[in-house]
Amino acid sequence: MQPSSPPLSSFAPLEAFERVVRSERLEQQLAATVAKLAELPELADEAAWLEVARQRIARARGELGDLLTRVLRLPELEPLRGERGRTLQDAALDAAERLHKVIRKAAGGRSPVIDVLYMNMDLVLLRRAAREPFEAFCAEIDRRLASSYLKRMLADETYLPVAPALTVLRRAFDEWRTVFASAPLEDAEAEALQNELFAVAQRLDLPCRQAMLLADAALLPAEHLREPSGIFDKPRKRSPASKST
Repeated sequence: MQPSSPPLSSFAPLEAFERVVRSERLEQQLAATVAKLAELPELADEAAWLEVARQRIARARGELGDLLTRVLRLPELEPLRGERGRTLQDAALDAAERLHKVIRKAAGGRSPVIDVLYMNMDLVLLRRAAREPFEAFCAEIDRRLASSYLKRMLADETYLPVAPALTVLRRAFDEWRTVFASAPLEDAEAEALQNELFAVAQRLDLPCRQAMLLADAALLPAEHLREPSGIFDKPRKRSPASKST
């Protein structure tokens, strides 16, 4: 039996933050491993165990919204802004790629919207871009979307399926900017934000530990999937003062 974890309030915000981030990653790893087990009919029961584990984490996570971005305003977590910004930069570029695909599906590969919106944009290179070039990319996409031409084109019924993907892209840009644009917190605000982080991390502790046990059992007959899944990778240790590049 695994020992129970100490109360989150006895830990630093960094550890609570890492627990919430870990739950996000674990849910994704479980989903990917469920898909791989689905290719092995003889392991249907084991796939179901993993899906139960994933669902428990998903329920415990609930609607976190932008919590992992907002808590970076805490002084103890400020060194993580660059790292979180890089994660959100990738998420924003994923959204830009999905938008491109949705436009192609709705209006075809020769859609003039694609030409105008993505002209001279290299999304692959932007994966490695520093903060300033990526900010310029976000600003340029916003500028193009605000043009009367694109507004008129996107208002056409042909492009109605594009609206949800466009909303996701704009939200991704806003969340990325929030990492770097937050004002200092008042003491009361900092305490409330820290308590919110601790509460979420505490809520996730048991489902995550249960998920690890279920995954351990489920993958006993599929050892070849154990290491590639990443589920059992040990979290890296770092000092709260360490800065991300």
